[in-house]
Amino acid sequence: MTRVSVRFLGVVALQFLILTAVIGYNQFTTWTGETVRLRVEPVDPRDPFRGHYVNVQYAISVLDLRRIAGDEAFFFQGDDIYVELAPDTDGLWQAVDAHHERRDVAGGHVLIRGEVRSLDFPAPAHVTYGIEQVFISEGGGPLIEEASRTPGRTVAVEVKVDRYGRPVARRVLVDGRPVR
Repeated sequence: MTRVSVRFLGVVALQFLILTAVIGYNQFTTWTGETVRLRVEPVDPRDPFRGHYVNVQYAISVLDLRRIAGDEAFFFQGDDIYVELAPDTDGLWQAVDAHHERRDVAGGHVLIRGEVRSLDFPAPAHVTYGIEQVFISEGGGPLIEEASRTPGRTVAVEVKVDRYGRPVARRVLVDGRPVR
């Protein structure tokens, strides 16, 4: 082989490794993560350029840090926040604590990593988790919108959270059933 061929193959191999690493990063969370279901409020079900998706705000996106964070209640805009989640009696997960760094939590609890986007001092902090857009199959938007406006119905997102707190949104659920 000539020197040019070896360099070309090296560049192709490097590109393949980078692509594999990017895919593997999210796949790691999907394979190893804990499954949690989070209550949501849908915002917008369609974008003409990207297809059908739901912009959501999670129930854990607005946190009263004075109530759940105790001594660690002082966060600032742009801070990383690790929200401790615990399952509720209805199978959905809720915030029970907030921390400045990743730490061990009680059995059956999960830490999800987010970023404090804004603070309405002294009340709630608005937190984003990077999973605020969930893609859905065509035709699912109206079902989700209707369910979110109907009392007694629940719209949730199934999320995988790995041991580092990284979340990956898996699917939208209406009354516990996946939206097809």
